Amino acid sequence: MTLPFSRGRTLDLLPPTQRYTRTAYRAASAVIRSYSTSFSFAASLLPKRMERSIASLYAVVRIADEIVDGAYPAGPAAQAEALDDFRLRIAEACSTGFSSDLIAHAFADTARRTGIGPKLWDPFFSSMYRDIRPEHHSPVSLDSYIHGSAEVIGLMCLAIFMEDENPTAEEQPILEDGARGLGAAFQRVNFLRDLGSDTAELGRTYLLDSEGKFTEEEKARQLDIIQADFAAARKAMPLLPWRVRTAVGTALGIFEELAERVAATPVDELQRTRLRIPAPRKAVFAARAAAVRGWSGA
Repeated sequence: MTLPFSRGRTLDLLPPTQRYTRTAYRAASAVIRSYSTSFSFAASLLPKRMERSIASLYAVVRIADEIVDGAYPAGPAAQAEALDDFRLRIAEACSTGFSSDLIAHAFADTARRTGIGPKLWDPFFSSMYRDIRPEHHSPVSLDSYIHGSAEVIGLMCLAIFMEDENPTAEEQPILEDGARGLGAAFQRVNFLRDLGSDTAELGRTYLLDSEGKFTEEEKARQLDIIQADFAAARKAMPLLPWRVRTAVGTALGIFEELAERVAATPVDELQRTRLRIPAPRKAVFAARAAAVRGWSGA
């Protein structure tokens, strides 16, 4: 059927499946541009196909996050049902290669091409379910939550980055440790800078102790963990394809500076404000990352 408002543009000349998939990626790109200045900026430094793939991953993560963080104004049972529905659409799209949900379709195209499977997205959705009913996180449960909410996202990004690469058996664990570390570091930094809003607006107690308190000692402990994760990411950097190092290095630089700002900000102030990196500083990190050759980690 030809719709009455169709126009004879270049997109119209593509085969139907290719046209639909390209449209799906455009929808995913709109999500990342709308919700994240830092990640959309870093992703824009990637080769075009990788940028679209990262956008499709980000869009899935963002939509799941919005279901549990309040964009869907419903109670826990309805949120869980909506998350179930979204998870099933993702799984079906990855199985069949098609979805009427544009975001699920774009992600499925990426996942089928790069080998991303339920082993990675199942832990993510498990962590999202935990956000529906906030709870105090012990160190063990927090680590499990971070694995699902962040480490597997790093591993999915790695699958996208390494699509055309063949790392050795010795390189692969270093790359995976770096991907997990970078994802976890980003998550912990976000926990620290969102401390006030997570507690007051969402009822989340990721970093609070059993008495609902957050201390300078705990902040220092979290920052030590973050620095170890950053070190793992920097160790993996030379093994990444050269064409992605500028983007990854830019994101790493932005979050390293955020961690420095967290370290310099008293806990009581962290609970009242949200730290940000101005756009000009992000451009500086991009320039620095582009100037580094080889990423020796020095």
